Amino acid sequence: MAVFPFAHADIGEEEVEAVTRVLRSGRLGQGEVAAEFEETFARYIGTRHAVAVSSGTAALHLALLAHGIGPGDEVITPALSLSATTGAMLLSDATPVYADIDPKTYTLDPVAAEAAITPGTRALLPVHLFGCPCDMSALMDIAHRHRLTVIEDACQAHGAQCCGKKVGSFGTGCFSFGRDAIMTTGEGGMLTTNHGHIARMARGLRDNHFSYRMTDVAAAIGLCQLCRLDHYIQIRIDNAQLLTEGLSGIPGISTPKVPRDIRQTFNKYVIGIGEDFPHSREVVQEALGHEEMEAAPLCSAAPHHSSRHSRGYRGAGTFPVANLARRQLLALSVHPLIETTDVQRMAAALRAVAFVHPDDPAGFSDRYRPLEP
Repeated sequence: MAVFPFAHADIGEEEVEAVTRVLRSGRLGQGEVAAEFEETFARYIGTRHAVAVSSGTAALHLALLAHGIGPGDEVITPALSLSATTGAMLLSDATPVYADIDPKTYTLDPVAAEAAITPGTRALLPVHLFGCPCDMSALMDIAHRHRLTVIEDACQAHGAQCCGKKVGSFGTGCFSFGRDAIMTTGEGGMLTTNHGHIARMARGLRDNHFSYRMTDVAAAIGLCQLCRLDHYIQIRIDNAQLLTEGLSGIPGISTPKVPRDIRQTFNKYVIGIGEDFPHSREVVQEALGHEEMEAAPLCSAAPHHSSRHSRGYRGAGTFPVANLARRQLLALSVHPLIETTDVQRMAAALRAVAFVHPDDPAGFSDRYRPLEP
């Protein structure tokens, strides 16, 4: 296994004891523990209600249905995202409409989003990608002026903040507790809202129409993980800062630029491999693999390429920022189980790759021999 895998849950004795209590109770399905997890998570996010579900995709699907979004309704979402975002819209028979992204945050560009609005638009569905919040102040202003619903895909952004508020509290929030999330229940998700009728609708759909319930076993793990969430986040932020410092000054590598008014939680640490870097992204990924460091290009397939039901894709030049990011982004892990010395070694390996000649016939097998001065 790689030294730096993306998915590495921190499971302690607290989780073992909590799950054991549920198992011994004999009540394993959705029950009192899931209800407690809902209440606790809602308080953490700052909303009146939370609805525990089986996955982040389930949360997105229920959010769309609870808001009455369905056939013929257009939903604006970023052109750089994960397939689950589009998948939830297609499950609801809604029409995904893509807009370009901000080049610094890789999240939905408010200007591009507003330009994509038509009489058929019902909602904005921003994605807080890699733990980086969208510009929710601008997006909420657009939604207010055009009377649009806002559904936040916060599946990668537990605890992230914008304008002094946690993501998932601006509109209807959707979170994932999957294996590579910032906190995990194994599999699971949560819908957050300040509107009682949305919570009631989501619960009714979850309980009576879909198999979207969360077990008390999963909720027991979630309660333990939530107690440590801010600690997890601070370690991710510290690791990200250390990695940024270690990669500074390397031509062709761009590092995250975090705006001062947001709290980015670094579900992934994403670098850009530019054209002036001596090697391709794939070569860098392979080189890190030799050092047992997991790295992966994200969002390699554009959502609008895979969906025949989407409106808004008008050729390769339609989303220039998203298309460039898709070619250049490489994700690294900064999860809480990575030690400071490991982060430093990761930075050193990336720095060494920059000084290996592209035509070196031995490749990277000899630990990135630098060029002769």
